[in-house]
Amino acid sequence: MPFIFFDIDYTLIDTDKLRSRLSDAFQQTLNITAQQYKDVISNYTSALASSTDFNPDEFISFLAPKYDFLIADLEKVYWHNPQFYQESLYPEVLRVLKRMKGEYNMGIFSEGFIKYQTAKLKESGILNFFDPKNIYIFRRKLLPENLANLPAGSLVIDDDPVNVKALLNLPQVVPVWINRKNASTHPQARTITSLLALLD
Repeated sequence: MPFIFFDIDYTLIDTDKLRSRLSDAFQQTLNITAQQYKDVISNYTSALASSTDFNPDEFISFLAPKYDFLIADLEKVYWHNPQFYQESLYPEVLRVLKRMKGEYNMGIFSEGFIKYQTAKLKESGILNFFDPKNIYIFRRKLLPENLANLPAGSLVIDDDPVNVKALLNLPQVVPVWINRKNASTHPQARTITSLLALLD
């Protein structure tokens, strides 16, 4: 069976929606305003080199002493609210994965912290669609040693045009740019606006 690999954020999961759900929950738990939460998360993320460097456990440790909360209580917001992840799954994802199951070796090729990225898959209910041997989550997935994990002939679905450009340089893979934001198309790679296009 052919291989197909999916990125997670903005490909399978609407990350903006997930962040919004988590933001609302933290505001309610901490009894703070939206602006207060925006300020504190901005203070944390300003020190990060990349958005994929966001680490929920580190953020909770940063947040808890500011509002005199136990870390364990704030951890519940991230790790005990599966509905946030389920609601953030793009509408067509389950339909597409169910159709592809048995026709493709499906995998993940993503970037970030393993615990958080895996939680997005598990809590949204889609983890079992992917062969554990084909789940690749790296801190920096474009490093040559990480790209080397992609089998020859793989389709790789990614929302980031920078990643797509890098993947185009690999003779063994076929990148597809999923652009859910606007009508722009990639000059060199196939562009889709929904995963449903993969079923055509």
